[in-house]
Amino acid sequence: MKPLPINKSRQKKTWQLLSCITLLIFLSLKCLAHQTPATNILLDVNTKVVAVELQLPVAELESAFGNNISKSPETIAQQYEFQLKDYLKAHIHPYITKEKPWKVEIVSMKTAKCHK
Repeated sequence: MKPLPINKSRQKKTWQLLSCITLLIFLSLKCLAHQTPATNILLDVNTKVVAVELQLPVAELESAFGNNISKSPETIAQQYEFQLKDYLKAHIHPYITKEKPWKVEIVSMKTAKCHK
């Protein structure tokens, strides 16, 4: 019995595809190794109110909010208080049902140093 002929072109394409997949896997692992700062959402829930504390990294906030806030991060809360409140209210939409949205009130804001 004769062995089946090997299609060299097909074999070459298979190796090229496997090489590309391997390269993509290694590149994605490299990307996963770089951690970005996390936004933390802390909830204090009781029967009448849900209090939320947002911890937003300055670089991530600047990317979404703009205004070059990373130049002086210690003054963000004071300098951009009203714009940040408007921005957060425009992006926070809690509800039980869409017909009954919750009222969102931003009580205070402050800038704190990151603990590493």
